[in-house]
Amino acid sequence: MVTTRNQQVARIDYESDRDIAEPVTSRVIAEIGARLGAASVVVVSDYAKGVITGPVMQFLARETTARGLPLVVDPKIPHLALYAGATLVTPNHHEAEAATGMRIRDVEDARAAARALRARSGARRC
Repeated sequence: MVTTRNQQVARIDYESDRDIAEPVTSRVIAEIGARLGAASVVVVSDYAKGVITGPVMQFLARETTARGLPLVVDPKIPHLALYAGATLVTPNHHEAEAATGMRIRDVEDARAAARALRARSGARRC
C-alpha cells in the first residue's frame, strides 16, 4: 500500500530460498571460475537465498586453495557445514553464539568460540 505522499506503508514479498539446481549451478560455477584469475581474495556473503550451495562452496574451496587465494565467508549459521575449506568465517556475535552454543562475554570466551567455530565449520588454518 502506498500513501498519497508516495510512502510505502506495507509490503509483502514472496520469494524462493530453495537451492539453485542444474543447469544454474553449473552456470554460477562457470562464471565464478571465469573471474578467479583476476582475484586476490574471494568473499562470499551468504544470504541464504539458494545460491551458496554445497557444489558452489566445494568449487570455491578447491579453487581458492589451489590458487593460494584467501576465501572469506560471511555466514548463515544453518549453512556452516558448507564452508569447509574457507580461510576465514566471520559470524557476528549472536551468530557465533548460536553456532557454538557458547555465551561470549569476554575475550577468552571469544577465543574459545572462535576455536569451536573453526572446528565446526572446517575452516582451514592460516
